[in-house]
Formats: sequence, C-alpha cells, structure tokens
Amino acid sequence: MKRLIAPVAVALLLGLTGCAGSNGADTIAPADVAGESSGETQNQQSAGEQQASTGSGTVKFGESVEFAPEADTALKVTLQAPTDQSALETMVPAEGKYVYIAAEAVLTDGIMGVVSGDEFTLVDGEGNRYEQAAATLDDMFLEMLAPNGEPGTGMIVYDVPEGTDLSSLKVEWEATDSSDKPVGIGGTWTA
Repeated sequence: MKRLIAPVAVALLLGLTGCAGSNGADTIAPADVAGESSGETQNQQSAGEQQASTGSGTVKFGESVEFAPEADTALKVTLQAPTDQSALETMVPAEGKYVYIAAEAVLTDGIMGVVSGDEFTLVDGEGNRYEQAAATLDDMFLEMLAPNGEPGTGMIVYDVPEGTDLSSLKVEWEATDSSDKPVGIGGTWTA
C-alpha cells in the first residue's frame, strides 16, 4: 500500500505538467518516431538503465550516497549508525531487539523522488539479512521528495536477535524506480 502512493503521485504530477500549456506545436509526428530503429531505441534504454544503476559504493554510517534510480532523478541518502532501541514502546513486541537507523534523503535532480525504508536491508556480521520491521508508525521512513531541497527524514527499524553486535552491521540500499522496480544497489553503509 505504501509503495502505491509513489506511482499515483507521479501520474498526477505528470498529468498536471502535461496540462501546463502545450499547444500541440511541440508534439512529435508519428513519422518522426518511425524513423528510429528498434536497435537505436534499445541502445538508448540500455544506456539509461546503466546510468540509473550506478551508485556510490560503500560508505561509513553518517556519510551520504548519491544515486540516480532513473535517468532524470537523483537522490542523496544519509544513514546514521544503528542504535539499540529495544527499551522503547512499540506497537509490536520485538522477537529479539529493535535496532533503529536514522535516515535522511534529498532530491538532487528531477521533479520528484520517492525513497522508502523497505528498500534498505540490514546485514549482520554473519550475513543474515533483515527487512524493515513494523515496530511503530511514528517517524517511519517513507518520503516523497520535491525539488525544493527539503530533506525527508525518518527511522528504519529492524528486529534482530538479542546479542547482535551493532558494530558488525551494514545496510544495503536496493533502490527502486518510480514504478517500484528494483534498479540496483544504490549504496552500502558500514561501521
């Protein structure tokens, strides 16, 4: 449900943009489009997909990663080091303990971007992978970013076994495009 918001918002925004005064003079005639070969179109798509799937690699917690999930959209994301928050009151009791990661995202290029906590996977020192937990709705990380430079902030919460060493944790960001399709690893944060 939460990821449905992004495509609806994009469609609405694109619809409004299209209504902003096109008089038909800038439309492409079908003959112009027919001139492109399917090979040229595939090469252009491959170049766009390749550009969209290049991330900044591995950084330390507290540092930023810049990533373009689509050719016309770029995001800058910062994750802070994991903290043990098992003592906080939550909607659902932890099976082990809750680990919280403060997150911030800014749209650096494009007209809109979406980033969500469910794109981030926590990995422990033994390679076990943890998805976002539904501990509380307060401050959850689901941000629709606009080009005004205003950062979106929130928390990504994970339920990990008691005794998990926080210094061994890393987070991988599997970025998605506006249609919620995975486009590659946007970045990885480590201690």
